[in-house]
Amino acid sequence: MHDTERIEYRFTDKSAKGSLRTVKVVIESFPATIFLTTERKYMEELAIRSFIVTPEASKGGKIEEASKLTNLKASFPWEYSEETEETKTVKALIESLKRQLSDAKTDVVIPFSNPHELFPKK
Repeated sequence: MHDTERIEYRFTDKSAKGSLRTVKVVIESFPATIFLTTERKYMEELAIRSFIVTPEASKGGKIEEASKLTNLKASFPWEYSEETEETKTVKALIESLKRQLSDAKTDVVIPFSNPHELFPKK
């Protein structure tokens, strides 16, 4: 189920007559929003408005590898401080966007012109 493009959820729901039935929901594609928090007040609010999935920790040691990298970056910051060209380009784009937004009265900017092409059409 982790890192797949198609996820199936089964849950029990009451029918109009009051009897219980099993409902299957299929979610295709990847999430449009990812929200991470450990604060309980947000968890209760999110639980009724979204699907909450805990990251799969058993496959491939992703959490262990991420923890190791975080620790190495904190221990040896000079070894990880070199910016790649991609990082420099992204930072320059963000700074440019900040300048443009501070000059204009813009509330929302979608920096991609083609999100409609990325969503499933089936």
